[in-house]
Amino acid sequence: MILYTYQKNIDLQAMSASESMKNDLGLKILNKLSRFVAWDLEFDGEDETIQLKNLLEKSFFIVNPNKELYKINAIPTRAIKNDEIGIRVKVEQKISQQFDLDTLNKNCGVTLKRLSTFLIWDLYGSYDGTSSEEDYLDEVTDQVIITSNSSKGLLVNPVSERATISLISRTS
Repeated sequence: MILYTYQKNIDLQAMSASESMKNDLGLKILNKLSRFVAWDLEFDGEDETIQLKNLLEKSFFIVNPNKELYKINAIPTRAIKNDEIGIRVKVEQKISQQFDLDTLNKNCGVTLKRLSTFLIWDLYGSYDGTSSEEDYLDEVTDQVIITSNSSKGLLVNPVSERATISLISRTS
Protein backbone atom coordinates (compact mmCIF):
# COMPACT_ATOMS: atom_id res chain seq x y z
CA MET A 1 0.00 0.00 0.00
CA ILE A 2 1.21 3.49 -0.76
CA LEU A 3 0.33 6.46 1.41
CA TYR A 4 0.72 9.90 -0.18
CA THR A 5 1.18 12.80 2.25
CA TYR A 6 0.93 16.48 1.41
CA GLN A 7 0.75 19.78 3.24
CA LYS A 8 -2.62 21.03 4.53
CA ASN A 9 -1.67 24.63 3.91
CA ILE A 10 1.17 26.20 1.98
CA ASP A 11 3.97 23.82 0.98
CA LEU A 12 7.00 26.08 1.37
CA GLN A 13 9.35 23.62 -0.39
CA ALA A 14 7.10 23.44 -3.44
CA MET A 15 6.61 27.19 -3.42
CA SER A 16 10.37 27.81 -3.21
CA ALA A 17 11.08 25.30 -5.98
CA SER A 18 8.37 26.86 -8.16
CA GLU A 19 9.78 30.36 -7.71
CA SER A 20 13.30 29.13 -8.46
CA MET A 21 12.09 27.35 -11.62
CA LYS A 22 10.39 30.51 -12.87
CA ASN A 23 12.89 33.17 -11.77
CA ASP A 24 16.27 31.41 -11.78
CA LEU A 25 15.82 28.67 -14.39
CA GLY A 26 13.52 30.54 -16.77
CA LEU A 27 10.56 28.14 -16.86
CA LYS A 28 7.92 30.76 -17.61
CA ILE A 29 5.23 28.23 -18.55
CA LEU A 30 4.92 26.74 -15.02
CA ASN A 31 1.39 27.17 -13.64
CA LYS A 32 1.56 24.95 -10.54
CA LEU A 33 4.01 22.67 -8.74
CA SER A 34 2.85 20.13 -6.15
CA ARG A 35 4.94 17.90 -3.90
CA PHE A 36 3.94 14.63 -2.24
CA VAL A 37 5.88 12.34 0.05
CA ALA A 38 5.01 8.74 -0.73
CA TRP A 39 5.35 5.95 1.80
CA ASP A 40 5.38 2.39 0.49
CA LEU A 41 4.27 0.17 3.38
CA GLU A 42 3.94 -3.58 3.62
CA PHE A 43 2.36 -5.08 6.71
CA ASP A 44 2.47 -8.70 7.81
CA GLY A 45 -1.08 -9.91 8.25
CA GLU A 46 -4.46 -9.39 6.68
CA ASP A 47 -5.76 -6.23 8.37
CA GLU A 48 -3.53 -3.67 6.62
CA THR A 49 -6.12 -0.90 6.98
CA ILE A 50 -6.41 -1.42 10.75
CA GLN A 51 -2.62 -1.63 11.10
CA LEU A 52 -2.19 1.57 9.10
CA LYS A 53 -4.76 3.30 11.32
CA ASN A 54 -2.84 2.18 14.42
CA LEU A 55 0.45 3.36 12.95
CA LEU A 56 -0.96 6.78 12.07
CA GLU A 57 -2.71 7.23 15.44
CA LYS A 58 0.23 6.16 17.60
CA SER A 59 3.07 7.78 15.68
CA PHE A 60 3.56 11.09 13.90
CA PHE A 61 6.51 9.63 12.01
CA ILE A 62 4.69 9.28 8.68
CA VAL A 63 1.89 11.84 8.99
CA ASN A 64 1.72 14.83 11.29
CA PRO A 65 -2.04 15.51 11.38
CA ASN A 66 -1.44 19.10 12.48
CA LYS A 67 0.12 20.00 9.14
CA GLU A 68 -0.39 17.12 6.70
CA LEU A 69 -3.18 15.30 4.90
CA TYR A 70 -2.91 11.91 3.20
CA LYS A 71 -4.50 9.65 0.63
CA ILE A 72 -4.08 5.91 0.32
CA ASN A 73 -3.09 4.44 -3.06
CA ALA A 74 -4.08 7.62 -4.95
CA ILE A 75 -2.29 10.90 -5.53
CA PRO A 76 -4.63 13.87 -5.09
CA THR A 77 -4.11 15.42 -8.52
CA ARG A 78 -5.97 18.32 -10.02
CA ALA A 79 -7.66 18.37 -13.41
CA ILE A 80 -5.44 19.37 -16.31
CA LYS A 81 -6.82 22.29 -18.27
CA ASN A 82 -7.10 22.21 -22.09
CA ASP A 83 -4.16 24.58 -22.57
CA GLU A 84 -1.99 22.72 -20.07
CA ILE A 85 0.20 19.66 -19.71
CA GLY A 86 1.10 17.74 -16.56
CA ILE A 87 4.42 16.09 -15.76
CA ARG A 88 4.99 13.69 -12.85
CA VAL A 89 8.47 13.17 -11.42
CA LYS A 90 9.04 10.27 -9.04
CA VAL A 91 12.32 10.76 -7.15
CA GLU A 92 13.96 7.87 -5.31
CA GLN A 93 17.20 7.83 -3.35
CA LYS A 94 19.82 5.55 -4.91
CA ILE A 95 20.88 4.46 -1.41
CA SER A 96 17.86 3.21 0.46
CA GLN A 97 16.96 4.69 3.80
CA GLN A 98 16.87 2.40 6.80
CA PHE A 99 13.93 2.64 9.20
CA ASP A 100 13.73 1.09 12.67
CA LEU A 101 10.79 -1.20 11.96
CA ASP A 102 11.12 -3.01 15.30
CA THR A 103 10.56 0.20 17.27
CA LEU A 104 7.65 1.27 15.05
CA ASN A 105 6.05 -2.16 15.34
CA LYS A 106 6.50 -2.29 19.14
CA ASN A 107 5.28 1.25 19.82
CA CYS A 108 2.35 1.17 17.39
CA GLY A 109 1.12 -2.42 17.73
CA VAL A 110 1.64 -3.23 14.05
CA THR A 111 3.64 -5.76 12.06
CA LEU A 112 5.32 -3.62 9.42
CA LYS A 113 7.53 -5.77 7.16
CA ARG A 114 8.80 -3.11 4.79
CA LEU A 115 8.83 0.68 4.63
CA SER A 116 10.33 2.91 1.95
CA THR A 117 9.76 6.48 0.88
CA PHE A 118 10.07 8.60 -2.26
CA LEU A 119 9.00 12.02 -3.52
CA ILE A 120 6.49 12.90 -6.21
CA TRP A 121 6.56 16.28 -7.95
CA ASP A 122 3.64 17.22 -10.20
CA LEU A 123 4.32 20.08 -12.60
CA TYR A 124 1.49 21.74 -14.52
CA GLY A 125 2.53 24.02 -17.34
CA SER A 126 1.03 26.01 -20.18
CA TYR A 127 0.98 24.04 -23.43
CA ASP A 128 0.02 25.47 -26.82
CA GLY A 129 0.42 22.24 -28.80
CA THR A 130 3.05 23.64 -31.21
CA SER A 131 5.50 20.89 -30.21
CA SER A 132 4.80 17.28 -29.38
CA GLU A 133 4.12 16.38 -25.76
CA GLU A 134 7.30 14.26 -25.77
CA ASP A 135 9.41 17.20 -26.98
CA TYR A 136 7.81 19.39 -24.31
CA LEU A 137 8.60 16.74 -21.68
CA ASP A 138 12.23 16.52 -22.86
CA GLU A 139 12.62 20.31 -22.78
CA VAL A 140 11.21 20.68 -19.26
CA THR A 141 13.26 17.71 -18.05
CA ASP A 142 16.44 19.30 -19.37
CA GLN A 143 15.58 22.79 -18.11
CA VAL A 144 14.32 22.18 -14.56
CA ILE A 145 14.02 18.53 -13.56
CA ILE A 146 17.42 16.82 -13.86
CA THR A 147 20.26 18.85 -12.36
CA SER A 148 23.21 19.05 -14.75
CA ASN A 149 24.88 22.28 -13.63
CA SER A 150 24.24 25.41 -11.56
CA SER A 151 21.84 26.86 -14.12
CA LYS A 152 19.98 23.72 -15.22
CA GLY A 153 17.84 21.39 -13.19
CA LEU A 154 16.46 21.46 -9.67
CA LEU A 155 14.26 18.52 -8.69
CA VAL A 156 16.58 15.54 -9.19
CA ASN A 157 20.25 15.18 -8.31
CA PRO A 158 21.45 12.36 -10.60
CA VAL A 159 24.40 11.60 -8.31
CA SER A 160 22.23 10.46 -5.40
CA GLU A 161 18.74 10.11 -6.89
CA ARG A 162 16.99 8.37 -9.76
CA ALA A 163 13.87 9.68 -11.41
CA THR A 164 10.92 8.31 -13.29
CA ILE A 165 9.42 11.09 -15.41
CA SER A 166 6.09 10.78 -17.20
CA LEU A 167 3.17 12.78 -18.50
CA ILE A 168 0.14 12.94 -16.23
CA SER A 169 -2.88 11.47 -17.93
CA ARG A 170 -5.75 13.89 -18.51
CA THR A 171 -8.09 11.31 -17.00
CA SER A 172 -6.12 11.05 -13.70
